[in-house]
This record gives sequence, C-alpha cells and structure tokens, in this order.
Amino acid sequence: AGSLSAAKDIRIDTGIPAVLFVDATAANGAYRSGTIDIAVHFSEPVDVLLGAGALALQLETGAVDESAPYASGTGTDILHFNYAIVAGDQSADLDYVSNSALVASGGATVKDLVGNLAPLTLPAPATANSLKGRKDIVIDTTAPAVSLAAGGGGVRGVSANGSYGVGRTVSVKVVFTEPVIVSGTPTLTLGLSPAPVAATYQSGSGTTDLTFSLVVAVGQSDGDLDYASTTALATGGGTITDPAGNTAVLTLPAPGAAGSLAANAAIVIDTTAPVVTGVDTTKADGVYGVGVVVPITVTFNKAVVVTGTPTIQLETGVSDTTVSYTSGSGSATLLFTYTIAAGHDSSGLDYIAASLLLNGGTIKDVAGNAANLSLAVPGAAGSLAANSNIIVNTSADTVAPTVVSVTSPLANGTYVDGQIIPVVVTMSEPVTVTGTPFLILNSIGSSHTTPTATYVGGSGTTTLAFTYTVLAGHSAADLDYANTGAFRLSTGGAITDVVNAANLTLPATGGAGSLGASKDLVVNPSSATGGKPPASNVAVDGSGGGCGLGSGAALLAIALAGFARSRLRSSRG
Repeated sequence: AGSLSAAKDIRIDTGIPAVLFVDATAANGAYRSGTIDIAVHFSEPVDVLLGAGALALQLETGAVDESAPYASGTGTDILHFNYAIVAGDQSADLDYVSNSALVASGGATVKDLVGNLAPLTLPAPATANSLKGRKDIVIDTTAPAVSLAAGGGGVRGVSANGSYGVGRTVSVKVVFTEPVIVSGTPTLTLGLSPAPVAATYQSGSGTTDLTFSLVVAVGQSDGDLDYASTTALATGGGTITDPAGNTAVLTLPAPGAAGSLAANAAIVIDTTAPVVTGVDTTKADGVYGVGVVVPITVTFNKAVVVTGTPTIQLETGVSDTTVSYTSGSGSATLLFTYTIAAGHDSSGLDYIAASLLLNGGTIKDVAGNAANLSLAVPGAAGSLAANSNIIVNTSADTVAPTVVSVTSPLANGTYVDGQIIPVVVTMSEPVTVTGTPFLILNSIGSSHTTPTATYVGGSGTTTLAFTYTVLAGHSAADLDYANTGAFRLSTGGAITDVVNAANLTLPATGGAGSLGASKDLVVNPSSATGGKPPASNVAVDGSGGGCGLGSGAALLAIALAGFARSRLRSSRG
C-alpha cells in the first residue's frame, strides 16, 4: 500500500510485436466451398485500427489469388481472417503468396497495446510456421472428369486383349482426372449384342482408376468391345466425387473415338462354340493294309486350342480302333493318326457315331468356349466316308512287300562329276509309290550335299528306278547305299502293295543283293586322269555297246531303258 505500482497501472513496453506463425481453425482436408478461418498468431496482443482502411491476407489460390479480409481478434494475440472459397480456386496445399502477404492499406494499422507498430512480416511460405507448414488444406473447386490424357486416360482394358467366352470375366477401368470417392455401385453399360449389358463397379475408390467387371453370358458377342454411349457411365444411385466433394462429370468419349475402350483395347466377346464342319483324310483313295498310316483330319469352323489327347473311334471291322490326336492346336484342323493293324477291315473307312471324345483333355476356341464335338452321321455329308474312299483290307494279304535286291544297269567302271548313275531296286511284289522316295548312298559328299539316288519311276511294278548325279566332291571306291536303313520315304509318301506298307529294309551293304556286291562302280577316284572314262566302262549291261555320259537326258534314257528291260524280263518270267 502506498507504492507506485499499487497506486498506478503503468506498463513500460518498448518491444515490437511479431508474427509467430499462421494457422487455420479448419480441419485438414479438401474444400470446394464455404469459408475458412485463418489465424495469424502474434508474439503479444495487438490492436487492429482500420479506420477507413483494410487489413487482409493474400492467398495463393491458382490462376487468381484470393484475399482473406480481417474478421476479428483485436486486443488479442490472434487475428482472424476469413477466406471465402469461390469457383475456380485451386490449391494442393493452401498457403499465402509471400512473407509480405499480410497487407494493411488505407491507413489501417496493427499495434501492440502500448502503441508499438507491429511489423506484418510472415514466416516464409512452405516453412514450418507458415500456413502450409502447419495445415494440409486442399482447395478444389474443379469437378473430376474422365481423363483424355494420351497413353493412359479414357476407358481402358484391365483384362488382356483377346477373346472371351461364356463364364469368363472381362474387366475394364475408367480413368479420371483426379482421385475420386465412390459410394454405392456405379455401372458402365457395354454395347454387347443382342442387347447392352451393365458392367458393375468393383474397386478403385480413392484413386483415379475405377474398375468395372462383367461375366460373359451365353449369346453375347462383340467384335471389338466398347461401351454403349457417351452416357454409359452411371452412378446407379450412388455417387462419384472428388475428396473435396465435387461431383464427377461422367461423360465418356464417343464410342470408337480416341480415349474409348475400343480405341484403347482389343477385347472380343465370342460365345459361339466351335463346331465340326467335316472329317476327311489327306490319304489318296485306295486299298490299304497293315502298317499304312492314314492321317484323319477333323475340321472346325474356327481355330481351336487342344489340351490333353482327344481321340476319335474308327469302324474297323471286328474291333473298332481308337485313334489319338496328333497335332493342330491353334488351327481349325486337328490331325489324328491311324496306323492300320492286322485284323482291321473296312469297305469304306468311317468313324462310329459320337466318337470324337475329349479323353480327359479339352477342345476350346481361343475365347474359351468348349467345342461342340458332334459329328455328321457316319456315311452322311461331311463324314469321313463321304469325303474319302479308304478301303482297309488286312485279311486277304498280310505279307508286306520287301526289298529283294539293288543294282545298276551300268557297266562296272569309273564315273565323274556331272554323270548320272541309274540305280534299280527290285521288290518282292508289285508296289504303288506315292511321293519321291530316295536312297542315301555311301559316296562321300561335300559339306553341303548328301549323296542320294532319287526315285524316277516304276510304280505298279516290282522294279523301282532311281538316278544319282555325281557332284563335285563326291567320291566312293565301290558305290553302295549307306546302310540297311538308307531307303527313305519323302514326307507324306508311301510304298505299298494293294493293302500293306512295304518293308524298306535293304540287304546288308556289300552283301548278297546289295548294290556294292552286284556292281563295281567307282566315283571320282583320287587317281582319276581327268576327263570321262572309256566308252567300254559306261555301257548298259547286256547292250553290247557304249554310250557317252555327258548328257543328263542320255543318262535318264539309260535308266529308263534298264527299267524297261527289267519289266520285260518280269513279264516273261
């Protein structure tokens, strides 16, 4: 009592008030409308004296920066500014424009309670004490829309490009310009035939990509899947908004245009099952016996994919024969290989009814539709018997033709480059030849050639004629075939009697019946004097005369002459 401090309330204050930090009373989050209260915190209480002037905080809000006017707080250490969001404002993290963004104009002042003028300098934007540093406030007044960004926007396939059949799931996604929040179950109507079908929303809320899925049903089809129209995306009673609450614009690019599903993906809806159009064989019509291979082809109306080993059953007499799938997966024609066995007989080879079986495997088109395995009625149009005339006869003749001997109509002697050596193979009975069989010879060839004698004639007889052209680099001290397995068929070829495939095993090289034992033919010996051998060395056996070998045509005549005499002797014998 009686002191100055008790008698008076006098404060001595020479300190300058300063801005400590900038904050907001609004919660972190996205805002598209309304007013946000921004608080500027000073180091001490301050008075705001506006007079005819104004105090405002300039904010960074996109193309047009907004001004938040002073609202309240005079006499305290916190001044409040009201920011009213307007259309077009955008900010990924709201902040003021600069450290001088707090502006007093028209004579307005901010002073502490003893009259010290407060500097209005703010913490630098984006630093710890700035508005952005203390709050995460997004200003978003733009509605999300379907993105048209090249290479990643629009409507796109989630499922891989390809064909999809009954029961398979097709997924697509709609890409927006910003993350969206989904409520309810939106739909995307796809332009399927015979009627559009809605794909339903599956996932993606909170991201830019919303996924929709459809399970393909019987009867649906589309050669290049797309949505039905620009209004095919619907909320289905729910909502699609951005985090700020802006309702998404759901308009899609025109079907088929850039950004559409058809433009971005190649998805085919195909629910039509493959069907068999016919069963046939590549084997020529005729009578065949034991050991003959008969390729059976089953053709579908479109390409099919095979797993496992399907089978087809053939009517082959006393016991039916099951023939296994060999190849053709990925094409429209499947190959089944039938090898005729003893006891098989058929006057017109065909399958038995309902005989195409999966055998634990599958036959489907690329869309996954299981094939219809129904075959034409045996004997009817499209059946194996209707498309071919294959007679299987193994009961009358079960003995296969064999090789008796190999020789040449040429005289013993020496033969050089460019000369043709005829070779004759005698069979145990007349045979029919298809394709171009050949003999692999023991003549040493160059690195690029394998010496072979190629078939030229004799089908329907016991004598088959071959010719061998001596090439540079070939040599043999005693011409013969390479081994007992040197008699080969061309691809798809055959040598048969009326019913049986020939046994092509040759006599042992150098042994009785071999070319080497029957003839002494020398090819390009290292001691050759050059030029052609004497005329006496190139005569056809039994001809009594010589014939130069410089002409390929002449050599072919020699081979055919020897072949003709062999047939004549056979007819006389």
